[in-house]
Amino acid sequence: MKKKLFALATSLIALQSYAEPTDPMEGYYPTIVSTQEAQKLFEGLRTEDTSSSICSNRAMVWSYEMKQQDNIDSMKLFVYYSDIYRHVLYNDGKHRATNIFAYWWRKATKDLIWYYHVAPSVMTDEGIYTLDPEFLDKAVTSQEWLDHFTGKVEKYLENPNKRRKLISRLKENIRNDHKNKDLDLRALKLIQQSRNSDGSYTVKCDQITHIMESDFDAEKGSMKWCHYQYSNMYYWTPGSLRLLNNNTTNILSRRTYSTIGEEYGRDHIKTDFMLHAVEKSYSQAFSIFLDLD
Repeated sequence: MKKKLFALATSLIALQSYAEPTDPMEGYYPTIVSTQEAQKLFEGLRTEDTSSSICSNRAMVWSYEMKQQDNIDSMKLFVYYSDIYRHVLYNDGKHRATNIFAYWWRKATKDLIWYYHVAPSVMTDEGIYTLDPEFLDKAVTSQEWLDHFTGKVEKYLENPNKRRKLISRLKENIRNDHKNKDLDLRALKLIQQSRNSDGSYTVKCDQITHIMESDFDAEKGSMKWCHYQYSNMYYWTPGSLRLLNNNTTNILSRRTYSTIGEEYGRDHIKTDFMLHAVEKSYSQAFSIFLDLD
């Protein structure tokens, strides 16, 4: 009996720890600015040719320069797009090849798929504003920033011809018993759930605190369009947030997630800029080569 109670207690402790990895905003206090100051910060962001840059590198440079030039402790807003989002918006319901040759073909033709996006954000006296001059012409609320990208799916679904072809293709995949028909079934269901009574569509992202929430949701077969989370300005990529959660840059899985990983994850709490990350970000995003050591 004592052994059973001990095992139960151990399980409960493990579950409690399992559900609470380190928050990437833990102990962090962003600078509060006015909305007018947020717009000035936006206007001061570096805007050289960034057509081939990676969003996490742009965000790192912008955050770093706001700190160096204006002493602003900013945040980052990460959004993670689900397999349904990608299946609808990028693949039109087609099950495309995912091998290395397909990857390089899409890269060569600039037909790339977004798995995530990130941009710096600042706390204002009217809420959080996100600064992303790569896609927007002014600082906007975080919700407006999210809507800018989810709006692409809404526009897609509200186009009768595109919607009709998409739904027909999804149903055909299911009838043909495609090996990935579960994705088609989930996509059909989520499309139906996103339809409003007037025929329009509303596509929204769910807020999370930890990237593991998005990874675990994907593992079980997501019924979401996307997830978003805030971090302090020092985290670079989704990989750095996975390190924080469970001491690995790999996509997190319930099968391999561990309380020990959570403990070691705390070794990856970021309280300052990683200079090698800043250097790589300048190099890739803006072709500026620095030696900050």
